[in-house]
Amino acid sequence: MNQSLPALNAVRIFEAAARLQNFTKAANEIHITQGAVSKQIKLLEQQLGCLLFIRTGPVLRLSDEGKEFQAVAKESLSILRRGTARIRNRAAHTPLTISLLPSFAHNWFLPNLGSFEQAHPDISLRLAASYHAVDLDISSDIDLAIRLGRGKWPNLYSLQVTEDELILVCSPAIAGKLNDFIDMKEQRLIVDSSMYDEWHRWKAKAGLNFTTKDCLDLDDVNLQLSAAVEGKGICLARKIFVANHLALGTLVQPFELSIYSNFNFYLVCAEDRLKEKKIAALYQWIKDIRYKNNEFQRL
Repeated sequence: MNQSLPALNAVRIFEAAARLQNFTKAANEIHITQGAVSKQIKLLEQQLGCLLFIRTGPVLRLSDEGKEFQAVAKESLSILRRGTARIRNRAAHTPLTISLLPSFAHNWFLPNLGSFEQAHPDISLRLAASYHAVDLDISSDIDLAIRLGRGKWPNLYSLQVTEDELILVCSPAIAGKLNDFIDMKEQRLIVDSSMYDEWHRWKAKAGLNFTTKDCLDLDDVNLQLSAAVEGKGICLARKIFVANHLALGTLVQPFELSIYSNFNFYLVCAEDRLKEKKIAALYQWIKDIRYKNNEFQRL
């Protein structure tokens, strides 16, 4: 049996095919043909002396050896990507790339960015705004991410960025029609059909069990806030996202009742990259801002 290491390209192709359980999807991800994927997998199987995939009709699944090699391939490629990123990021001109939600980029990161640039003029940042949670073990061009969740992601270190208070906001015109909670029954609520919608918790705290007139379902925070400004309904929003609107008077808070979200924003990255100069600087900047703004009053 050939004892030499398999070609890196073949391992990369196998990892994609194993993860996606589909040769065509793997080909599309890597930007090669499906035939090229099949050829590389076959060569890898010949070199390893075993089948990595078993096909039963249209169903493709990993063999026992394939499952074992998938774990090896994923770990090896992850180590290689992180090591490459560490070396690249030592160069002053290489930007630190952060994956984050557009709503967080627009309503929190950009308004605070000036203080980071002032403190670290030698560090360039690249913001990759996306609704997709990037797999940091797979992505070679994303250094770290800011995610919305509960703070637990496998194999990643997380730093809580916000502790979000949720408040009601609406246009001044709608607020003028709200004297008590019961008046909300005649108004439209701006909701989010995803798991992050927490209207039910606010209603429970307010002691409300009625169904409102109708709802406007928007899955983007910026759209929700724009709709509220335009008088399209009442929005349950993160207070840190609407501070400017409240200051300008484009949105008002009709009731003082608030709740704290079950989901907050966290800065996450691979633990073995925490001591890198640029990443360490960003982490410290986040810590300085959150305590300066007293965003963890309940802790």
